Amino acid sequence: MESALLRPIDLIVILVFLAVCVVIGFYCSRRNKSAESYFLAGRSMPGWVVGFSLMATLISSMTFMAAPGFAYAKDWRYMPSSLMFICAIMLGMFIFMPVFRRSNMTSAYEYLEKRFGIWARYYAAVGYILMQIARLGLVMYTVSLAVHVMLGPKLGATITMEWVIILLGIAVAAYTIAGGLEAVIWTDLIQGLALMIGGLICLPIVIMNIPGGLGEIFSVAHTEGKLMPAELFEFSFNKETVWMLLMPAILNALWCTEQTTVQRYIAPKTTKEAKKAMLVSFVTVIPVWVYFAFIGTAIFVFYKFNPNPLIDEVAKEPEKVLPFFVLTEVPTGLAGFVVAGLIAAATSSLDSSINACASTVTNDIFKITDKKSDNPSYGLKWGRWASVFFGIIMIVFALMIHWGRTKTIQDLQSIMTQVLTAGIFALFMLGLLTRTIGNKAAITATICTVFTACIWLFFDSSYGQEKFSIIANYLPNKFWFGSLLNLELFSIAIIFNTIFKWKNSKNITNLSIMSIREDAKLESKPATYISK
Repeated sequence: MESALLRPIDLIVILVFLAVCVVIGFYCSRRNKSAESYFLAGRSMPGWVVGFSLMATLISSMTFMAAPGFAYAKDWRYMPSSLMFICAIMLGMFIFMPVFRRSNMTSAYEYLEKRFGIWARYYAAVGYILMQIARLGLVMYTVSLAVHVMLGPKLGATITMEWVIILLGIAVAAYTIAGGLEAVIWTDLIQGLALMIGGLICLPIVIMNIPGGLGEIFSVAHTEGKLMPAELFEFSFNKETVWMLLMPAILNALWCTEQTTVQRYIAPKTTKEAKKAMLVSFVTVIPVWVYFAFIGTAIFVFYKFNPNPLIDEVAKEPEKVLPFFVLTEVPTGLAGFVVAGLIAAATSSLDSSINACASTVTNDIFKITDKKSDNPSYGLKWGRWASVFFGIIMIVFALMIHWGRTKTIQDLQSIMTQVLTAGIFALFMLGLLTRTIGNKAAITATICTVFTACIWLFFDSSYGQEKFSIIANYLPNKFWFGSLLNLELFSIAIIFNTIFKWKNSKNITNLSIMSIREDAKLESKPATYISK
């Protein structure tokens, strides 16, 4: 691995990239005068920029390295589920976005309070924050590990893993804290371009070094079962087939209700621009996912024709395959662009999560902007301090993962996240698609769903599998967790509401799809008709 080192020119490219992001952050900070400008970019961003930002946020460092790594080691079984992203886009454009923009909301979870009560807002907000805390630490650790490996043994001994995490974390936190969502969106544009350029550099180098070029890649990949083998289409509750991955992927539509996405609904100037943002993210993110999976397959074929004695050792951790290829096969300077793309993939997700978590704490947990609504700078001050807090959390969790305390933390975070986010998407769908479902039915269904999640996790634990093996053996794979729990919550709410005939006492104007459509029809009638 001595050859797998970042050269001075590569390091300069990476440092310039990070410096540009920091400069953009501090430039945008001058326009932040209130919490709304800090968290929603003043509701004035162009749609195409927001769409590119959304794409960059969805392409994390986990995708940048994991997608090629998985395709290299196994196959394309995740690709059909990735295509289900179109469901999320359609739901976002035609169901969620009209509600959030028409109701003039600042938070995804403000909707749940208006529809069901304060408990629903806290339930979803706390669950989202826990999920993002776990993600912040993991993504930061992943990208820092890749950068540290690329530094090589000599430089890596001087700049230790701890310092890579701290320095990279400070850079990301600095421009996010300073510039708010506007800085996040503009830096995401730069980062999205960087990750796309980084990916585009790799494939031509692979093709030029394979006799037969592109055709040979597909031929060898098909022969070796690296695309979509027939056995992946078998239906099973316990094997990772296409169907197991496809059904839960439909519930990736939960992405439509996350604060990172809702901020993008609201940031554009008009609804037309907001829809443009969603379309831009759709036409860019799926090709990027497919492209990086294909790079992994192409690298597999590359090493068939160009054997490297180190690749088998590297491939024991498939996520390292692409970084290894970049630093051993990509020319000096160009490698720096690819590594910058890797860092961009991480930072574009991290900055969005930090800002969204700060927004959730400020607007949903403490409701700072409500308490001092007459003082716009008060919410801005709290928002910045909340961003500082989550920047520190990101660095601390990444360090704890590195120091080997990960397993307990990750297990705990995984359990808490799965329990506390159980059925959140179903709550949103109940609110948007029904009129009669109110607080009683929603809270009853949520309690039942959380109880089911706890029981499921207990029987799936090592203790449960040992003591109650008969039950544990019949449990579906955890890939079904989100699908079944959301289905349970939605169904229980409908059933209980039907049986007990609970009435919804809340005003749902502009809070359900039906009410919005009715209002729109009424507004389209002549004034003389309305007056009657």
